[in-house]
Amino acid sequence: MTAGHVPPIVDSFLEKVRQALYEQGLLFRGARVLAGVSGGPDSTALVHVLSRLQKEFALQLGVAHVNHCLRGEESDRDALFVQELANSLDVPFHMETVDVAAARKESGLSLEEAAREARKAFFSRAMQEHGYDFVALGHHADDNAEWMLISLIRGAGAGGLSGIPPVNGKTVRPLFKLTRKEILEYCRENALKWVQDSTNQDQSILRNQIRLHLLPILESQYNPAIVPGLNRLSNILREEHLWMDGMARDFLDDHAKPIKNGLELSLVHLVKQPLALQRRIVLQAMAEVRGNTRKTSWTHVHDVLKLACQGKSGSQVHLPDGLEARRVQRKLEFILHDSPDWARTPSQPAKEWRVVLDGPGTHQIPQAGLTLVCYEEEKTENFLLKEDPMEVCMDLERASFPLTFRPWRPGDRFTPLGAGGAQKVKKFLIDHKVPAQDRLNIYVLTNEETVLWLVGQRLAEPAKILSETRRILRCKVFLA
Repeated sequence: MTAGHVPPIVDSFLEKVRQALYEQGLLFRGARVLAGVSGGPDSTALVHVLSRLQKEFALQLGVAHVNHCLRGEESDRDALFVQELANSLDVPFHMETVDVAAARKESGLSLEEAAREARKAFFSRAMQEHGYDFVALGHHADDNAEWMLISLIRGAGAGGLSGIPPVNGKTVRPLFKLTRKEILEYCRENALKWVQDSTNQDQSILRNQIRLHLLPILESQYNPAIVPGLNRLSNILREEHLWMDGMARDFLDDHAKPIKNGLELSLVHLVKQPLALQRRIVLQAMAEVRGNTRKTSWTHVHDVLKLACQGKSGSQVHLPDGLEARRVQRKLEFILHDSPDWARTPSQPAKEWRVVLDGPGTHQIPQAGLTLVCYEEEKTENFLLKEDPMEVCMDLERASFPLTFRPWRPGDRFTPLGAGGAQKVKKFLIDHKVPAQDRLNIYVLTNEETVLWLVGQRLAEPAKILSETRRILRCKVFLA
């Protein structure tokens, strides 16, 4: 290679990042940018290309890394690698160590959600403490395509299908136009080293299944351009999603007002809107009162709209995390309750129903607003049990089909994994501080009348994986 020659892939890479910075308005000249770096190829390429563009954009660059303490020495290795990378680029390095496994147990989130929340919290603090304007992340076109497929499988609405936004408040994604292949080529052309996260090969994780199996099949057998196609679709849906969100925001500005611990909106004006906009208004009202829609499904939105259109004054719907929707004459109130004992209905499911599962596959549970995915797999030497309350692995011989998914009911007993004996489900929920209103949405998976899984809470002892287990049944629930 002649002196001063720049490989074509670098030109292409730089140009796409440059276009993203200009066209999307991701950054302004002189911006202070904190790059979130895990040590993988994506974030390594991100901080490297930003450092090369520092002079052109007058950027003031820093590097942030969170050690999640999930992979022992491998996590410590990653942290050291990122620190050395920051030093080699002569940029400030900021790090925080978080016991994510402990945080997950305290918060009740999945392991992946707890790790994501830990990163967001640290990045926000680091930005405030050190005066950064933006945090830059290494998400790219393949990540967006994978997220769209995950959303499609889970039956998400337009918000999920609109994908990962290139700009979200102070979070920017300069690699958004680039593919994983282009990023790897950039790393090789620039002799960049990176570290491998062993969990990226864990095929019990849906995201990895899509990346390692589904996307390659779609590319090879259906559409070689599936990734750009999904990204084009996400862009269209994102713009329409933002437009409808704006209309919902305008409605709330005109026809809603704050009340104690909540929000009140006019039913007279709500019912005149198109159904699609009614859904968006209700969803946005719930988000405004509770602060997020993490546990909200379209079933909850449907229940609120049914209350609005058919409910009598004084009737109510109990929603996740202490939120209540209540009809009062010609108004709809959303109230957030601090006390776990606010619910005025018994702390057990009001209606008796059950869904019988005849075998593995994807099972819709419309009564619960959930989707249950079950599949069989061999137990291998490197088999890994996931610490996710919404996903369990069971001994297939001991958890044989048919299985039944239903609400827990008074008198149900089960033996929690690791416990010394059986106990009532109600006692377990009380002991584990599950709020009374949330107990209305707790379900069990049973084999005949034996509870195998208190869904989202604990696997039962009769279903546990043994040393002699050969076949595994993996089950995971998603919001519908």
